[in-house]
Amino acid sequence: MKKNLQRLIILLITSSHLFCLSFAQRLSDASLERLQFDVTYDGKYLKIDYPGGDVPSDIGVCTDVIIRSYR
Repeated sequence: MKKNLQRLIILLITSSHLFCLSFAQRLSDASLERLQFDVTYDGKYLKIDYPGGDVPSDIGVCTDVIIRSYR
């Protein structure tokens, strides 16, 4: 029983570590992909749908780049 519990703990730690690395890599890749788009910096207020709304893809500010990378 103790051996099985140790194996389970090791499996959980390993898989969560791999998930974090995978997520970080995917987020990094998505952020780099955002460099392929022409976006004009425009900080004016725009009303958007909630949830999931977005300003037009050709305008935005730094936080829009981050949000788009997460999506």
